[in-house]
Amino acid sequence: MTTTGSRADATPPASSRNLFVRNATGLVRELSAFDAFNLVFSAVLIPVGITEVMAFAPTFWPHANLLLSFLLATPLVATCGLVYLYYTVIMPRSGGDYVWVSRTLNPFLGFFANFSLTFVFLTWIAFNFTYMLSVMGPAAAYVAGIHSSFITSPSKGEIMIIATILTAIFTAVMVLGVRVVARYMFVAFVVVWVGMIIWLIAMAVGSHGHFVNSWNTHSGTTYGAVLAQASHQGFSAAGAIGWGATLFAMIYCFQVYTGFQWTGYFAGEIRNVRRTATTSILGALLISAIGYVLATALIYKYFGFNFFGAVVFNGLGGGSAHWTLPFLPYLPALVNFLPGPSWLLTFVALCFVLAIIWWTPTGFMMGTRNMFAWSFDRLAPEKLTQVSDRFHTPVIATITIGCVVELLNYLTVYQGLGNYLLNVIAVMGVAFIIVSISAAVVPWRRPQMHAQAPGWAKPKLLGAPVITIVAAISAITSLIVAAVIFVLTGLFLRYHRLGRAIYAVGGNREAARAAGIKVDRVRLGVYVAGSMLAAIGGLMEAGRVSSVTPTQGYGEGIIFPVFAAAVIGGVSLQGGRGNMVGAASGVILLGVVQNILELENVSNYWVDAINGGVILFALILARVIGGEASAE
Repeated sequence: MTTTGSRADATPPASSRNLFVRNATGLVRELSAFDAFNLVFSAVLIPVGITEVMAFAPTFWPHANLLLSFLLATPLVATCGLVYLYYTVIMPRSGGDYVWVSRTLNPFLGFFANFSLTFVFLTWIAFNFTYMLSVMGPAAAYVAGIHSSFITSPSKGEIMIIATILTAIFTAVMVLGVRVVARYMFVAFVVVWVGMIIWLIAMAVGSHGHFVNSWNTHSGTTYGAVLAQASHQGFSAAGAIGWGATLFAMIYCFQVYTGFQWTGYFAGEIRNVRRTATTSILGALLISAIGYVLATALIYKYFGFNFFGAVVFNGLGGGSAHWTLPFLPYLPALVNFLPGPSWLLTFVALCFVLAIIWWTPTGFMMGTRNMFAWSFDRLAPEKLTQVSDRFHTPVIATITIGCVVELLNYLTVYQGLGNYLLNVIAVMGVAFIIVSISAAVVPWRRPQMHAQAPGWAKPKLLGAPVITIVAAISAITSLIVAAVIFVLTGLFLRYHRLGRAIYAVGGNREAARAAGIKVDRVRLGVYVAGSMLAAIGGLMEAGRVSSVTPTQGYGEGIIFPVFAAAVIGGVSLQGGRGNMVGAASGVILLGVVQNILELENVSNYWVDAINGGVILFALILARVIGGEASAE
């Protein structure tokens, strides 16, 4: 094992040297065990994660018990962590799941999974910048008594400017190397967690009665009025636990837990990586689980389960149209009603904001190291592998990632990319399924690698190695997450304001514009989202056939079955009609037909003829349905 100051990653075998840009990465093992822990623990981002879960989940599922959601999600999330720990130990290389899946399952699947997760990381950077400036900042300003509109209600232009400045600053910090990053993150860790510990202690020692008195005195309304208004708007927390809502809310718990297992992305820069991986991944999981469960329990204890659900419902959910208070009920704003001097409460609220710039270098590092790994395998320009001799960091890759983040800043601020957060979680779930499946088959496909696995992964249970069982549970969990996201996306399109706007624009653009819908923004947002999903689909297709041609989408006819599947599923080519289930049914139907023809060894001539007939039928059906709709 290499030590501090030595080059990371071993020289590849002579037979495979031509596959790589050079024999050594040029990265240096400079990260200590605490540095590795701090990086992955910051990715969990408890201050922001608990704020999002306690705001988003009750908005969609008002009767969810989030304490139970976290308790149920923790052991399932742990299986994914064990998969990443297993791989980090047997293949400690920068690039993480790209390297692992590529070497054990399929190179294109490895690239697809890693590309998808890298997109998620970078999207989170941009989303968190916007979230910090539009949600966390105004909440902290309320606690501090600041009334400047620049802070309490910044315009999109102001948010974009600040996000751009932050992107430039963190790009520069990353260029200076991992030692500078580690020092910065240590200071940020201390500041943020001093504030978070004070927050937890304040809720623990404060009584619910103190909160009621503080709320009645300082909020502008009364405790009873909040409950009464929520009840009038249709909210009720009475009765037994809402198990359905609690299980659905686990989706957000999965999302905010993600990050503790990512030591493998920068494993090539960690000293004593195999031992450090165990302490950083399992340590981050344990402390994150304690943090989320303890914070949720104390929130319910201090604010009251019924009241917290009611105030979130009033301010962010079904009763938000009638909300008149000078703050929204996000956790940083509710710090104002904790016991303690005003300066201390202001510090605590500010720590919620600072948490985002604590984690940001981690997102940059994951993005740059993954891009570095792609280019090292010649899947991206070779210049991205250039490492500074002075700073020991891939400078060009870092600057490139900074440019990508800036683009995502624009899409988040002006095109509402954050509205598609559920879809981002679904992409992450699909990637985790691929990684888990690859880990499950390692004992059979790569037994020499499995021989280097940690002791817990080798014993057999029911005839299969423990890692295979753990990976299977992880894959099933991720599959359930992806399926639930599919359902929630359908509900989003049907019931959410933006979803209904998409249908309205598709059905009649001018009528939608007359109704006050920002047609151009909706269209651009849909095109951007569709383009990203098409790119991901293209990567999956490339992994399936192991080749790519310029005419693969249009010239080879792939585009026409897509139209046919959509129309058979009830999607109108004229716009304004269709749903997720119907579209999926159309895809499944065409897939079954295609599979039957292949199993029966039908010649390609007749396969094309039958596909053409199906497409023709679909177009006629679309015309008939469209004509009937117009007649109505």
